[in-house]
Amino acid sequence: MQIHKTKLLATASMVAFLSACSLTSEPLTNEDTTISAEQDLQKMFGDNEAINGELTLSDAVARALMYNLDHKARAMEQALSVSQADLEKYELLPTLTANAGYSHRSEYNATNSQDVGSSTPPGAYSYSADKGMVTTDLTMGWNMLDFGVGYFNAKQNGNRALIAEERRRKVIHNLVKEVQRAYWRMVAAQKLETRVKMTITNAKRALAQAERVELERLRAPEESLRYQKRLLQNLRQLETVNQELATAKFELAALINVAPNTSFRVALPAEETLDVPKWEASVADMELLAFHNNPDLREKMYLTRISLDETKKSLLSLLPGINLDYGRNYDDNSYLDENRWYEFSTAISWNIFNVFKLPARMKFSEANERLAEVQRLALRMAVLAQVHVADRQYYSAVQKFEQLNKLYNVDKRLTFHLSKRQNNTSQGVLDRISQETATIASELMRYQAYADVMASIGQIHSTLGIGIVPQGTQADNVSSLSQAVAQAMSDWRTGKAITATVQSMHKIVVQEEKRNAPETEVANSAEQVEKIVDQQMTDTGESQVKAQAETPISTPVKKTPIAETEKRGAEKSTPVKPVEKVIKTKPLYVEFKLNNGPGTPPVYNLKLACGSLKTDVEKDSWVELSGKDEDGLNRVGWIHKIYLMQGKLECKKLQALQS
Repeated sequence: MQIHKTKLLATASMVAFLSACSLTSEPLTNEDTTISAEQDLQKMFGDNEAINGELTLSDAVARALMYNLDHKARAMEQALSVSQADLEKYELLPTLTANAGYSHRSEYNATNSQDVGSSTPPGAYSYSADKGMVTTDLTMGWNMLDFGVGYFNAKQNGNRALIAEERRRKVIHNLVKEVQRAYWRMVAAQKLETRVKMTITNAKRALAQAERVELERLRAPEESLRYQKRLLQNLRQLETVNQELATAKFELAALINVAPNTSFRVALPAEETLDVPKWEASVADMELLAFHNNPDLREKMYLTRISLDETKKSLLSLLPGINLDYGRNYDDNSYLDENRWYEFSTAISWNIFNVFKLPARMKFSEANERLAEVQRLALRMAVLAQVHVADRQYYSAVQKFEQLNKLYNVDKRLTFHLSKRQNNTSQGVLDRISQETATIASELMRYQAYADVMASIGQIHSTLGIGIVPQGTQADNVSSLSQAVAQAMSDWRTGKAITATVQSMHKIVVQEEKRNAPETEVANSAEQVEKIVDQQMTDTGESQVKAQAETPISTPVKKTPIAETEKRGAEKSTPVKPVEKVIKTKPLYVEFKLNNGPGTPPVYNLKLACGSLKTDVEKDSWVELSGKDEDGLNRVGWIHKIYLMQGKLECKKLQALQS
């Protein structure tokens, strides 16, 4: 019987092994790919609202925000990160484990025993358990070390969810910028499409006539060939324009998640709507705003938090582990006196060699914090550069657009005057075709330059972290979202978005500085001066105080005792000195990093008085700065203009707070 069971077990094992080895992957069939493509196409475009009428810029941006697949992917990543953070919170709870089992023996678990050192043979066998038993227990366990690790995991996943939100913000900024560029390219394509085709047709007709004239030798060969060459150059330029315009629709369709073969048109704006946005925010304000709202910088700060929490978690793992268990048990063994009972246990475990790991862990933690600080400072420097680069790109784009706008207006007037001429000679036809080609090219470059202006605006708002849609906006359809986008883009063009955000940020900064700044020592506030005046009216009489109240406040109060005044006599009485409002304030110091020369180490961190700052020599982007330190000594060094500007801005804030 035993041999039969062994053979049966060996056969079953061999069958399982051969089945596992026989597993092979099947390649995709044409039917699989066809079904997948049809399903994916339905998912890509099936739920999108149909385009009704002409598409405005705000409609295009709204459709991109709702239907763009890259944006959807980032939104899903954010939702997944939030779900992971919520799931991690449950890891902080104790474990509650329910167990149930049944066991059965073919024979009783009978045993006997013998005393140690005794030669007496063992007695009879006995058993104290049934052949079959049912056991259940419900146990709650809690590991303090696991709780600490789970706590830091929950914090890290919460920060990862915030990082996903910042990345989604970056996707939105880039998406809006690309939609604006593609939209204005399609405006140019739609507006110039008919004119380009008509001019190409006229140029080809004129070229055919010129070739016939050359064959018939009606004109000099050199003149005819020059004429054909200019026509071919115009045709080449027109074909280049046509190729550039042909892809604009497909680019916009991809951004707003519309099938490329969909027929739609954009709303052509009036000529006067191509205005150049302007705002009054200074570069210093924009730097401050970028420091608070830039998505890259905020993402780096969240990553720093995660890195620091990882260090704390690794240090926590060096501590002893404490387990606490408490449960309710049941056993249906009929030989037990009590079949139900409570059980509590605790245990502590610790790897003693972790003591030797602690110094290395501490050094690693300090190095990690220093690295995070240096990386953050490097990124802040990069953000500062981004602000200045974006600002310069904007002004360059505006200057380019204004020049091309003037060129377009000149070409348009030239085309108008040439069209009025009734000159049907070959030269007249060539002049009209050449001028029309030049006008088309200049108008295309004009729209492209305006698209660059709007893209630079988007880049500035992206660097400053100002979104296209206010936070908390709820929109279930394209129309409602388009209205919010239209208002936001109007604020972009007029500069209200930057101005309002800068003002809000200044309020936050001032509130934080008031909360953290040391209290100013005020010797005589308005209430103290009022108390002094009341006391003097009691001591020396109301008339004298009234006279002194008209005296300018310049020196501290010196009260004279009444007895001493009577002793000296009324004619020799010491007049009461006027009241003075004395305000004792601490000097304002700001820390500057000074180099020995332009970019030459070492670097000295010195606190200089704001009122003593002087700049002398400039070299490239470096300035020689002098000022008095906290000991009153005059210190001189070189500093980069960006850090100098940042320090002066800090001085202005402190002065405004003090006043």
